Amino acid sequence: MHPLRTRRYQFPHRVVNVTRQDARLYINVPMDGRSELFAETPTQFFLKVRPWTLTFVQEGGRITRLDILEAGEIVAGKRIE
Repeated sequence: MHPLRTRRYQFPHRVVNVTRQDARLYINVPMDGRSELFAETPTQFFLKVRPWTLTFVQEGGRITRLDILEAGEIVAGKRIE
């Protein structure tokens, strides 16, 4: 079993956590709870419980932000340590 690995992303009004547990990814959004992410590509994911498309953006080989597309609008969350 692999250890949990959590990354945090700062959005305009909240911080969300993305956690890898074994081979699965989960997003934890304050007030909404935890939901599993499903891969469309190696960097793009979707949720079954919300109409979001999530894209992990890399710069220099490192993920630096998470973009969430909802209703035609992209909101970017900078990765924080």
